[in-house]
Amino acid sequence: MLTLAALPWVAAHRDPEAALLRLEGATLTASALDRAAAGIAAWLERQGVGAGHRVAVLCGNGLAFPPLYYGALRRGCVVAPISTSSPPAEVARVLLAVRARVLACDPENAGPATDALGLAGTGARRLVVSETAAGAPDPDRLSLASLVEHPPGDPPPL
Repeated sequence: MLTLAALPWVAAHRDPEAALLRLEGATLTASALDRAAAGIAAWLERQGVGAGHRVAVLCGNGLAFPPLYYGALRRGCVVAPISTSSPPAEVARVLLAVRARVLACDPENAGPATDALGLAGTGARRLVVSETAAGAPDPDRLSLASLVEHPPGDPPPL
């Protein structure tokens, strides 16, 4: 039986260079999505986040959301998308309600995510995923570009 978490892996093995997503001139191929999702899953594993844990996602309409979504599913997590129009107090209420272990976001929402985590006071981790590498190295920042170039490896369970 094919699982939702395995879709990027299957697509990557069928046609690695198939364009799955196009946005403002950028393209995410099947193999790139699979490698990026694997990198997100590896980061979650290093944080002790796995099956049944909640990962809240605060991302705009960009290329960061799909790898976050599929990477969390690959670890067996429950994904809780949050609207980027929500103020930090509302994001904090959602974090508390779903008992999120991680709040993943894109760089545009990193400030509100930090504010919401402070208001929630749950100890959840923040993960910022950007489309390109930028800034000083930070263990809680990943770039899709580096995840695609240096994948962690193991295929997801089918």
